[in-house]
Amino acid sequence: MSSLHHARYLRFRPFPSDSPEGRAAERLRRAAWTMVAHIVSSATNVLVMVLSVSWTLPYLGVERFGAWMTITSLVTALSFLDLGVGNGLTNRVAQAASENSSNTLRLAISGGLGLLAALSLALLLLLATVAWLLPWEALIKSGSVELVDEVRRATLVFAVLFAVSTFTDGVSRVYHGLQRGYVVFATNTVFTLSGILMLYLASQRQASIPVLVLCVMGTSMFPGLFLWIRLWRKGLFRFTTLSQDVNIEKPKLIRVGVLFFVLQVGTSLGMGIDSLIVSSNLGASAVATYAIVQRIYLIVTQPMLILNGPLWPAYADADARNDRMFIRKTLATAGLITLLYSTSSVFALAWFSEPLIKFWTASVLSSSSDLVYALGAWTVVAAIANCFAMFMNGVGALKPQVIAVTVIVVVGVPLKILVVQSLGISAMVAAFASLFVITLGVLYGFSFRSHITRALGLTREEGRRK
Repeated sequence: MSSLHHARYLRFRPFPSDSPEGRAAERLRRAAWTMVAHIVSSATNVLVMVLSVSWTLPYLGVERFGAWMTITSLVTALSFLDLGVGNGLTNRVAQAASENSSNTLRLAISGGLGLLAALSLALLLLLATVAWLLPWEALIKSGSVELVDEVRRATLVFAVLFAVSTFTDGVSRVYHGLQRGYVVFATNTVFTLSGILMLYLASQRQASIPVLVLCVMGTSMFPGLFLWIRLWRKGLFRFTTLSQDVNIEKPKLIRVGVLFFVLQVGTSLGMGIDSLIVSSNLGASAVATYAIVQRIYLIVTQPMLILNGPLWPAYADADARNDRMFIRKTLATAGLITLLYSTSSVFALAWFSEPLIKFWTASVLSSSSDLVYALGAWTVVAAIANCFAMFMNGVGALKPQVIAVTVIVVVGVPLKILVVQSLGISAMVAAFASLFVITLGVLYGFSFRSHITRALGLTREEGRRK
């Protein structure tokens, strides 16, 4: 399709919803505006990433900087602790919105957020206790007593902020389920800019790691709180019936949430604890180099998240209305764009990685070409897998993903530990990427092929020809 054809979705006036064509166009209109807002939001996040390295690495030093990166990586590693309710809420809200009943929608939102609020309180107690009792001296492989104490205090700050973010992230999931992700990203942009100012002031005073965690994570919670107030003012969240709403919605959300929970646990264990594995085996200093190369490839992953993320609720809405043609066309287009962009971008970044790293870190850090290319290959694989996962999430095809991620974690985590100890970080990344491709290829290509063809509205024979 031409650029002009796609640009027609960037209009403020909604498309008519009285026909399948109009509803499809409206899904794409909302997705398009979400992508635009996500681009701006991601640009500010990349700015935070770049400035956080430039401002803090010189005074923190490699070891303290690596410890900070290890703590911040826990956001991904612990994302499963909402028990899958946040992701389940996206599909539940999308389904409720398709029924055109304000009472059903209010019940789904109020009940889901009430359940997440209760989980947040439980997480606060759990994470604070664990953060205080964990043997950080062994986990970060440092002989500095001062650094161990600083890390313990930083993880306590992290525990509080992460617990609160479980609720605020749920608010964002509600807006995504309503296909209004553009509101979330626009709000995030405003608060991220204020976070940049806080980070600058903190770095000028050579702030400790706990303060840096507060600057980066603290401002990320405010958008969710602001948007929650909007839901309350619109009558979509009610305190007076909150307990009743939670009791009604809890079985529905937990039934779907359990599957999302397993997926999140698998993602966290399979891909979110690399920094801890590297730190506990090679030391905190090794994490610094690994983290820098990872962050360079955000230039690849972020645009693909921008493209594919808004399609999850679009797929969910189309699935609820049995619009299989929309799902097929959208997935084919998104998959082709993801493949072409991720491959070409990784090649370009890998070629210029050495001067980029030297410039970014003022020649404090450098990286081997093996690590650059291994992480580049993994970046392409992860981008394509994420594109397909948005489709699978939207149509509710969770069980095939659960089985796939279980196999990957059970085999992949021990594989990572064994390989990093004997062959290093680059080999660890390459081995895991190979395992990931083989597992998904076998399971999705053969074992669960019928699940996928049904979700696409294809017969088994058509699925073979495609």
